[in-house]
Amino acid sequence: MKLRTKLCIAALAALPSMGMAAEPAEATSFKDALLDGKFSGMLRLRYETVNQDNPLDNANGLTLRSSVGYTTKPLNGFSLTAVAYNVTQFVDEMNDTENNDTSYSVIADPQDTDFHNLFLQYATKNQQFRLGRQNIFLDNWRHVGDVRFRQNWAVFDGFSYVNTMIPKTKIFYGHFERIKQVTTQKVDIKADFINANYKISKGTNLIG
Repeated sequence: MKLRTKLCIAALAALPSMGMAAEPAEATSFKDALLDGKFSGMLRLRYETVNQDNPLDNANGLTLRSSVGYTTKPLNGFSLTAVAYNVTQFVDEMNDTENNDTSYSVIADPQDTDFHNLFLQYATKNQQFRLGRQNIFLDNWRHVGDVRFRQNWAVFDGFSYVNTMIPKTKIFYGHFERIKQVTTQKVDIKADFINANYKISKGTNLIG
């Protein structure tokens, strides 16, 4: 029987970022939309060690995920979001799936710089449309999520739609042509997600 011991320690620092509550008022001009948007940022220092009962050397990885983003102020319902990120390794005694160092156990946090989010959004009171690169997570992340306990989060390229017109109900539809995995590999896909979430009571939901 093989044993696998993992220890992960993460420290997180975040700047104010966009949220679902308190949406900003509409911009009155294209200039206002560009200049009156919101910045977001995050720094996450993460240490992981892996000790397996196999011939591989124990792995140690100390990595920093940093990101900075900007969301324009909505203009006639339209806004643009861009979030760039970088993952830097300070201790790289590991097989990060990209360095081909198979003498160590796997810690899948390769170095990378890319856009985490880059999408155009149109939103009304009860509907939201997004086109471009976006992170998706449904329900408890079990089947569809961005695997954010890793440093390179999984992201999807495509289109998504959210509808909350029906009381206590949230309907999600997404069509995606490509996924960027936590290993930074980009894979072409043909994926359609449909998710309906009805709130029965506090803490109880019916999901299909």
